[in-house]
Amino acid sequence: MSLKINRRQVEGVNILELSGRITLGEGSQTFGDAVRDLLERGENRILINMGDVSYIDSSGIGELFRAVGRGWNSGSPLRFVNLTKKVRDLLQMTKIYTVIEVFEDERAALLSFQKRFRYVLCPSCTHRMEPPKIDESYSWPLQTCRSCLAECEISNRSLSSSSGNVIEVRLETYPGEYVKVKSESDYYVLSIAGRLGKFASLALRKLWRAMPKPRAVLLVLDEKTIIEDAGLDALLGCIGELEASEAAAVFLSEIHAEHRTTLASRVQVCKDLDETAKTLGKRAKKPAWFVSIETEGAEQQRA
Repeated sequence: MSLKINRRQVEGVNILELSGRITLGEGSQTFGDAVRDLLERGENRILINMGDVSYIDSSGIGELFRAVGRGWNSGSPLRFVNLTKKVRDLLQMTKIYTVIEVFEDERAALLSFQKRFRYVLCPSCTHRMEPPKIDESYSWPLQTCRSCLAECEISNRSLSSSSGNVIEVRLETYPGEYVKVKSESDYYVLSIAGRLGKFASLALRKLWRAMPKPRAVLLVLDEKTIIEDAGLDALLGCIGELEASEAAAVFLSEIHAEHRTTLASRVQVCKDLDETAKTLGKRAKKPAWFVSIETEGAEQQRA
């Protein structure tokens, strides 16, 4: 079935309802021409309804990329609604999903053209996290990054502030397993739930390097942590990156007693969690961990 487009306008927003396949030839060209025609007429408030799109090939993906780029350049990004699971998975795999605005229903999408959005930039990779904040409250919902899949809790006490404080950031490594950094008053607590192996080591290094300097880090290796050789090497490598003004200490559960000698040669190792925290707080104090917040209005171009 070739691509068909039904056009309608609601509250000044042009809604393009797509039905069929966006493929090489007529399908991708039809879609590209429809978006280009609206933008050339200065009608840049565009909502794409993809609920009846059955297939998109590489040519269609390319045309979607170009259309999204034209939307950003016009000062108002394209919005998308009603993505099927098949289309959503394809857009996630091709990374388009990380640069578009997606809504579950038409009403929410229409409201997005009228409100100002505030986006947290991921402390791990600096991509925009979701969901954006629209209301005027001070509290932020749990943030998720589509790019690196980090989850983040932040606090922000000013509605006009361009930054917030990181409370906690977590990177999932395997289902139900993660590397997490939590901000305490004087130091960061870095904990690992599950396997600390080759793959989880990537998350460990990413969060270690994301923490602002000078770092003061309490590493918690308890009964929830499974330390593999590659993970131990990564841990020692992170500790080796510490500068003179920085400090780290390790709380090591008895379950990991075989690693005590290796770790103790590089970093302070303690059996008591409270003792470890007190000792670390005397040696160094970490700075606040700020994360950037971008504000975007209905007609504002993304930076």
